[in-house]
Parts: sequence; structure tokens; C-alpha cells
Amino acid sequence: MMYFIVLIFFSIVALAIIPHEIAIPSITALYVGYLFSEINSILSHLNLTEDGKKGEVFKNFIDRIMKGENK
Repeated sequence: MMYFIVLIFFSIVALAIIPHEIAIPSITALYVGYLFSEINSILSHLNLTEDGKKGEVFKNFIDRIMKGENK
């Protein structure tokens, strides 16, 4: 949730205060960085990257969705 607040806050600040020639590329870089961060997080939960995070809960969740289990 914190990431969304930061993205929205800095987007509003950038568009309100900074000239658009600088604000638009800055916001784009911020969103692309966030997207890469989320992709890395998903890959680490699937144990496809080696950053020391455990992803058993995420994998169990995906397995249950794919199998159609309720519990």
C-alpha cells in the first residue's frame, strides 16, 4: 500500500511543481522502476531468483487457484 501512496503523491507533486519536460520522464522512470521491483518480487516468490526470500505461501496460493481448491 505504501508504494501506491508514494507513486500517487510524487506523481501529483511532479505534475504540479516541476515543468512537464522533466516531470513526465521522471514519473515514467518511477513507474518503470516500480514495475521491475514487482516483477523481481514475483520471481523471488517463485524461487526463480536467489535473494533469500521464501515463497512457499505464494506458491501454495497459486497452486490452490490453479486446482480450484477452496481451503
